[in-house]
Amino acid sequence: MAALTTIAQFEIRYGQNITGDDINRVSALIDDASAIVLDVADLTTDWTAATLPAVVLPVLCEVVRRAFDNPSGLSGETIGDYTWRGGAASSGVYLTTEEKRTVRRAASKLGVVSLDLSNDLPLTTLDPRYTSYANDEGVIIVNAAEPVDY
Repeated sequence: MAALTTIAQFEIRYGQNITGDDINRVSALIDDASAIVLDVADLTTDWTAATLPAVVLPVLCEVVRRAFDNPSGLSGETIGDYTWRGGAASSGVYLTTEEKRTVRRAASKLGVVSLDLSNDLPLTTLDPRYTSYANDEGVIIVNAAEPVDY
């Protein structure tokens, strides 16, 4: 599987040049993020770096940036007397719910499925003594006796 973006495209969006040992790390993160994006899009999607939808490239770069900037998934910091703590962050390469939705929409796979609904309870039978009728407002009343005016 080929990477869906290049280090140069990532650098443009990241705003810094990647040098030294970070080149190998970013390259591996791009490969990982590409695999996850293709998995979310459905492995039958045949995207390449040349055919990647424009809307997916920033998602891919954000996934790589998140993993590159915060590889340990830190969610807080302490500087002197100042302490900040957030909720538990995920570490590694992952897509958020919104990112998954964007990728699926680009792949025309919105996750809509049909379900075969079954009911294990028996259906009630209609009482033959009753019928359907429309009330004064035009609402159809099913399996009920029509009111009698006395």
